[in-house]
Amino acid sequence: MRIPRLCLVLLALLLAPPPAAAQTPGGWLDSFNQAMFSVNRYLGDTADAAIALVPAALIPPDSAINAVQNLLANTINEPLTVIGHAIAGNWELAGRSAQRFGINIAFGWGGLVDAATERGVTVPRLDIGLAFCSRGVGGGPYIVLPIVGPRTVRDAIADLVITNAIIYAALIPVIGTSPSLTTFLVVEVLDEAANLAIARQIDGPAPEWSALSYDMVRDLYLAERERRCAEVRRE
Repeated sequence: MRIPRLCLVLLALLLAPPPAAAQTPGGWLDSFNQAMFSVNRYLGDTADAAIALVPAALIPPDSAINAVQNLLANTINEPLTVIGHAIAGNWELAGRSAQRFGINIAFGWGGLVDAATERGVTVPRLDIGLAFCSRGVGGGPYIVLPIVGPRTVRDAIADLVITNAIIYAALIPVIGTSPSLTTFLVVEVLDEAANLAIARQIDGPAPEWSALSYDMVRDLYLAERERRCAEVRRE
């Protein structure tokens, strides 16, 4: 699988950051970030308005929504958590997360039910960006990606490369080894759905921060990532 050009651009930003004078949050990317922030907010508001028009009879029940979220979390985010804890050097948590994956596959209808949590097997979620942070890898510039939203360059690379690789691996039995543009878009949708399923970026339900300004979302995101990175270092 070829590395998308965006990944190469992000890697260049991480390895060759702008001059010190531009190292404020957003920095020289601020104009792009604010424009993309506005686009993402417009898309989100449009989607919310469209969903509000859907008849109640066509909205899936909570049980079905929870089942899909469980499936995404077990199929995508559980392997990410295994890799993340391994990178962070916490092999006990990595092993327990692998155990969760196996339990949910065997006893949770392939992951539709969180059977591991029902059995008391729980593990703190950990994405690859936080794992690298715990190892001292800097975040690089703050960037707002289309649809995906706020990231540091480090987190963006982790999402676009490692997360997508795991999703592609999971889809190979269905899509084969030569994914098309349509498949890439499906992967991106699954990636973001998985992110939302565990709310790994900014904790709390969306209504608590969806109306905040660009500056407030940026500061919340960066502060939350630093807080969670410090927690990983203490584990």
